[in-house]
Amino acid sequence: MKVNRSNLISIVSLIVTLFLNTGCTYVLNITETPALQMGSPLRSVEPKTFAFRDFQDIRGVEDPSLMIKIGFSTHSLDQPPAIFIADRIKKEFERNGHKCVDASSKAKADFIVDGKIYKMSFQNIHGTWIMTQIAKAGVKLTINRVPSESGVFEKSYEGEYTSKSAILTGITEKLGQAALSMIKDISTDSELIEFIKK
Repeated sequence: MKVNRSNLISIVSLIVTLFLNTGCTYVLNITETPALQMGSPLRSVEPKTFAFRDFQDIRGVEDPSLMIKIGFSTHSLDQPPAIFIADRIKKEFERNGHKCVDASSKAKADFIVDGKIYKMSFQNIHGTWIMTQIAKAGVKLTINRVPSESGVFEKSYEGEYTSKSAILTGITEKLGQAALSMIKDISTDSELIEFIKK
């Protein structure tokens, strides 16, 4: 049977439409993405104790874990960005010799850490043959010395990861890379390191 071009386009369009209209929920295991492996000037600071308050997601979205919706299919993180990002920052401090505790614990802390997630997203931009995929992460950190009148440090950090592909793939890894880029900025920020050294 001979298939002409218009029939082929119709068949492909039908398949794509059926795929997009089939409701599926994909869970992205963001907790399994790797942590930083590089050296950090944070290690040069005498060990400190950081008490973390619960981070807030201020993006104003209905479902903080939802990263992208394509037709009736959704791709959501296995935990909210506010939890994931806080956990990654704690792990980076701990990797470099510091101690992290919950702010509600009775442990004596040198610093209280608050965070506001203002960016965590995944975009898939269609081109003629290739898609551009952009993952972004952003957090505003507030670090208070204990007692609080001893000083406060506030700064926003962002990370981005861009790739090109013919198909939509690797969403988890790309979001993980954006988060890693942001964590690297935190871990190597000379202003933050000077603040916690004092």
